[in-house]
Amino acid sequence: MSLSLATQISTPARPTVQELRTVARIAIDILYNKHGYNCYVVSDLACNLWGANKVPSDVDICFMPNSESDDAEHMKELLVDADSRFFLNSPKDPSAPHYVLYLHLGGEMHCKVDVTVSTLFEIAQHQVEMVDGIRVMPLVPLIMAKLKAWNDHRDASNERMRFKQWNDVDHIKNLLRIAAGRELRMKGWMKAWPDTVPKGLLNASKKRTQTFISSFPILSTIDDAKAVGLLGREWMNV
Repeated sequence: MSLSLATQISTPARPTVQELRTVARIAIDILYNKHGYNCYVVSDLACNLWGANKVPSDVDICFMPNSESDDAEHMKELLVDADSRFFLNSPKDPSAPHYVLYLHLGGEMHCKVDVTVSTLFEIAQHQVEMVDGIRVMPLVPLIMAKLKAWNDHRDASNERMRFKQWNDVDHIKNLLRIAAGRELRMKGWMKAWPDTVPKGLLNASKKRTQTFISSFPILSTIDDAKAVGLLGREWMNV
C-alpha cells in the first residue's frame, strides 16, 4: 500500500452536494466495481439522495465484508491505493485509533469520507437502490437507521453528540414525507425483504417510532407515519 498522509487539514468551505455525490461515485466505483464489495451510501448524503432538503457535509459509505479480515481500515487502503486524490489524515482527537479519509477536490478543498462495516442490516446487492447513478441504502432501512441515530444522540452524555439529534429529527420528518409521497408501505417492504432487518432492530424501531411521534406530535408527520404504516395496528403486526 502506498499510504498517503497529510499532516494538516484546513477548514475551507464545505463541498457542494454535487461534489459530495461525485466523491461517492468515485469511492463506490473502486470498492464495488473494482473490488467487488457490496457497498452503498448511508446517513445524511443518503437522505439527500432520497430528496431530503438538508445539505450534508461529508460522504458516508457502508460496506458488507467479504471475509473476516475486511474492515474499514482495509477499505481506506484500497481507496488510497486506487486514486491519488484520496489521502489519510490524523484525527482531530489524538486518542482516536484510526486515520481519517479525505478526497482532494482541488486547491484547499477536500471531502471527508467515512467508511464503516454494515452492522444494522443485511442488505443484499440486488436490494441496494440506485439514485442519481449512486448506490444508496433503501428508504425503509434508512428511516430505521435515522430513528436509531436520533435515539442514540438524544441519550448521549456528550453535549456535542446530543446536539446532533436535531439534524436527525429534520431527516426523519423529511424521509417520512418522502416515503408517504412514494406510497411506500412498511409492511409490503418487510414482506418482500424479510431477512434484511433483524427482529431486534424491527422491535426497537417500533418503539422509537412511538417515542418520536410522542416527542414531535406534528399532524403532518403523524399522517405521513400512518401512510407509510409506521403507526397503528399494521406496523405493530409487521
